[in-house]
Amino acid sequence: MIQKPDDESSRVPDLAFWMRYQREAEGLSRETLAARAKVSKHLLYLWEQKGKTHKPSDQTLLAWLKGTLGEMWRWPKAVDLVNPILSDLRWALPTEVTPDEKLQVDRVLDPMALHDAAFDLYYANEAWWRVWPGLRRPTPDQHRRPNLLEYIATHPMAEEVCRNHDHRGGVMVDAFRTVAPGRISWERIKEIDSVLQGSKNYQRWSKVRATDAEINDQTLILRNPDTMQFEERKVVAVTPKYPPRRWDYLWLPLTSPS
Repeated sequence: MIQKPDDESSRVPDLAFWMRYQREAEGLSRETLAARAKVSKHLLYLWEQKGKTHKPSDQTLLAWLKGTLGEMWRWPKAVDLVNPILSDLRWALPTEVTPDEKLQVDRVLDPMALHDAAFDLYYANEAWWRVWPGLRRPTPDQHRRPNLLEYIATHPMAEEVCRNHDHRGGVMVDAFRTVAPGRISWERIKEIDSVLQGSKNYQRWSKVRATDAEINDQTLILRNPDTMQFEERKVVAVTPKYPPRRWDYLWLPLTSPS
């Protein structure tokens, strides 16, 4: 399970919890990690339990990353969490998609959606909804946004429309566990995690540790709603730099028939 225990949620900061979570997910003891990172076990304890007053310097954070995380794609997450300016900015970002942003997405012929670090959907074009039948559309009055990861994990149509559903599900769960803490409220993380635990695949998917190659060269094998044939689509994620937004652009261009 990804969420913090209730009694820890207010006193253990995101960076401290994330560092402990990543170490445990890698199956490392503090003793082993201390030897790899060339820091004391006591210092690791302080980072994981007292993150508000004890944070690693840039140099020691790099040593921790090298000792803990074999995949480079996880590293920027630690840098993000250690920077309070980025943390403050994140919560100040708007939640509404502008008309210009919607128009930009609608003009794309391939499936495209806006989703945040937890795979909550903010907007998508018609091509997107056609390849994901049964996925709810976001509406202004919704308490909870539709979520692509929940769909992949629990919707009966997911395995029918995505041929590499099992592999993609494991990678997405790992991405959610790594990227969502600190960017998404813990209340929302708990809601999603609760849904995921109802999936028949969750226990297996929760053990996946995605490699750099699996993150940097992602593909989905999706059923074409017109021909009912499967096609390979590249997963292209673009993070807006200016102005910064809560969401990424997720684009699924066609690569080649499968």
